[in-house]
Amino acid sequence: MSAENNFFVAERAAYSFHRGHYLSGAFVNANPEDMNFDIFQLYPLPLTTKRFNQAREKNGELLFRDTFKYEATLYSSSNKQARLFLERTLKKPLVIMAEGAEFLDGVGNEIALHTVRLVEAIDDANNLCYLLVGGRGALEYHNHP
Repeated sequence: MSAENNFFVAERAAYSFHRGHYLSGAFVNANPEDMNFDIFQLYPLPLTTKRFNQAREKNGELLFRDTFKYEATLYSSSNKQARLFLERTLKKPLVIMAEGAEFLDGVGNEIALHTVRLVEAIDDANNLCYLLVGGRGALEYHNHP
């Protein structure tokens, strides 16, 4: 890891459950109808499921694909605050179209410092707007395969 990525290494180390790896994965929901709910589910990308399964298998834990249905609330989101922020900043109504996030395996949305979210919104003139929200430890981290 390069020197510029070490400011929050101690914070990340506290959540490195998989033999020292800060294991994050991508989750998405691109259904605009879901974005209207107070809380909605984000779903793991296939590569995320694969990586989480591999790490858990090495540790002798239950596989992610088998536990996701029980842990799903860890990987859910709400964009009410993001919508308010964007509408106040841009001074026009917006429709949230999709959201993606990087969550830590087993931590999910419980600790914002270890989460990165990207919200996609559109206005009446079809202008796209993106809002990136991230915790300091997760934003500085770089995955090295």
